[in-house]
Amino acid sequence: MPSQRAPRRARTALTPSSSSPPPPSLLSEWAAGHHRDTNATVLGHYDMLLYASTAEGAAAGRTRYSLLTKMVDPVGSPPAIAPAAALAKAVLAKTGAGARR
Repeated sequence: MPSQRAPRRARTALTPSSSSPPPPSLLSEWAAGHHRDTNATVLGHYDMLLYASTAEGAAAGRTRYSLLTKMVDPVGSPPAIAPAAALAKAVLAKTGAGARR
């Protein structure tokens, strides 16, 4: 008797995953999340923690503490974002739409 399973679908091209870098405006947020996830993985897997501590030449507890403190602000402070009014003025000036005649 033939199988009643549905036929397999062909694999399609890979779509961008959530780990792919976003546009430059969100790059600092993406990098911070990426670093936090990496640090959390190293902390969660004891073998990886021992590997990192050996590479740093420090005790495992010291490396754990270092990774935990880096998770607070992993890539430094985010870049300054211009106020909305200044940004709108710059866009209008660039396009010439805000010029009075």
